[in-house]
Amino acid sequence: MYEAARFPGQPGMVWVGEGKTDEDRQWKPLSECEEHLPEVWRHPPEEALKAGHGGGDYFEVRDFVEAVLSGAPPPIDLYTALEWTAAGLCSQISIQNNGVPIRVPDFRNSDERPAILDSPPVVL
Repeated sequence: MYEAARFPGQPGMVWVGEGKTDEDRQWKPLSECEEHLPEVWRHPPEEALKAGHGGGDYFEVRDFVEAVLSGAPPPIDLYTALEWTAAGLCSQISIQNNGVPIRVPDFRNSDERPAILDSPPVVL
């Protein structure tokens, strides 16, 4: 899991824990894991450095545009994007309700998917 810096000068952090014993489960600065990053993330173009979220916004938009132009599937499909977004939204609802558990819908299962997703698009 990755957590971006919250304050200027603070490093991005990576949680290293899956498959680890208790003493090896810990947050580490992203800089300790840089050899695992793609070259373009280690040395991003100027456009990425000017974009938000440490260049993440730039790379997401670039990957999406490349997928549209090439006809290839995007690296993050619709369902994954919905899952990531819903987790944050459900968390906010839970916080506003004193920590009540909020179930994240399974968008891949049409029986659990919110009805709005099965409706025709609204034309304004």
